[in-house]
Amino acid sequence: MTETELIALLHYDHETGVVSRRVPAIGGRPRTKTEPTHSKGYLTIRVCGKLYLSHRLAWLCAYGRWPSSVIDHINGDRADNRLANLREATLCENQWNSKVRAHNATGVKGVQIKTVGAYTRYVAIIRANGKKEHLGSFKSLDEAAQAVQKRRMELHEDFARHA
Repeated sequence: MTETELIALLHYDHETGVVSRRVPAIGGRPRTKTEPTHSKGYLTIRVCGKLYLSHRLAWLCAYGRWPSSVIDHINGDRADNRLANLREATLCENQWNSKVRAHNATGVKGVQIKTVGAYTRYVAIIRANGKKEHLGSFKSLDEAAQAVQKRRMELHEDFARHA
């Protein structure tokens, strides 16, 4: 199916982010909204037997072309496909905009706890352009968080996410 044929089958509402069919599915009504059927929480829609990620279809409908790389959800909400929340990104930029991992013991992105004997230190580490940068070891979590946030803003710019 060509991009033009696919666009003709779909309707995309830029304000709400909803991708729906213009034409009813075989034996049914037009699907009015997408469903979170992707294992990672992304909304999907099936068109002519093929499952598509809704945010990629939204980009196609809005700009008339497939995205050249990955689509980043600016606010981190994978179900929010409003055009104002979508942007093209490299894989690295998309990862920079990720949320703090659930297994992070400090609750601060880029800060790890290191305990040596009776001493606890907070180690600030940031990754950018395929390299890990050690920013230092700090006595307090706040100091480490400030160091990593400052450096993240310098390196990641618009894709920096601290929490």
